Formats: sequence, structure tokens, C-alpha cells
Amino acid sequence: MARFPTRTLVLMVFTLLAFAWMYWQTHRVQPAPATLELIAPGGGAP
Repeated sequence: MARFPTRTLVLMVFTLLAFAWMYWQTHRVQPAPATLELIAPGGGAP
């Protein structure tokens, strides 16, 4: 098993946390306005 430098592991974890935070933010804060925008003009059915 290869030994990874601590810096690499820290960067990997930090990157994963950053992506998870961005994903959580965009899917947690935006759904209401985005849903209203998509449903109001489209009539609710695609």
C-alpha cells in the first residue's frame, strides 16, 4: 500500500468537503426559487 503525503490527503479531504458544501448549498437554498421558476411558466408539466 502506497504511503501518501499528509498534504495530499488534506487536499483531497478539503476538496471533497468543498464540493459537498457547494452541492449542499445549491440544493438546499435554491430549490424553492428554481422550482417556482420552472413550474410557473411551464404549467407544472414538462
